[in-house]
Amino acid sequence: MDILQTLATFEQRKHGIYNNADLSYQGQQKELAILEKSKQTFSAQAYLKLKADWEAVRAKAERLEKRKEQAEDEAAKQWDYNRLLYNARAVEAEVKNCFSLDEALQKHAEAMRSDDKHLRRAWAENGLAAITAKWKETPATNDAKRQARAELEKLTTTAELEAIAKEADSITRQGVELYKVTDATARHFSEGVFSGGNEFYKLLDGVKVSEKVDITTLATVQSIDFERG
Repeated sequence: MDILQTLATFEQRKHGIYNNADLSYQGQQKELAILEKSKQTFSAQAYLKLKADWEAVRAKAERLEKRKEQAEDEAAKQWDYNRLLYNARAVEAEVKNCFSLDEALQKHAEAMRSDDKHLRRAWAENGLAAITAKWKETPATNDAKRQARAELEKLTTTAELEAIAKEADSITRQGVELYKVTDATARHFSEGVFSGGNEFYKLLDGVKVSEKVDITTLATVQSIDFERG
């Protein structure tokens, strides 16, 4: 069922009725009544389809969130957090003792080449924050931040988390498209004399679609969130 195509067809039929010079006023009203009956029948069908689609997307998102929590717990086990904390404090002290931004960035670059993953993570998480706090943001610190974010992502991700992220992207695309279709349907059935479409807006309760710019790639990233009941 292509809901948007059907709605477009309804609009075409309505305009055709209004623009038909051969129809009398009574004939026009009769054709409009037939059209409204068709719309009401379709409204019920569209609602059931959209409701089922939303239930499916929500269920996928909930299952994926549970998988993500488990995967994050497994990924966390590879780290010694006492060692991370020690390195974080040592890195912050090292940045504090640097005399110049160049010196601090050089130490960061050297740490990124280290075999010690705890040291690399400490510099990626804490070192750049300390550098920015001391010297503010510059093109050089911004470049280092991008490198640190990439390094941190490599350090903290796993094959399972990467698979989950791809599935999350797919669910987001499905959800955003479904949001657009549901919103368009709700607006269509809220126009004119037909008032049976308010139920479509209820399908969007607790659903939030937002956009942000990824500061690393400058691409626009969409997200969808579901309010938990």
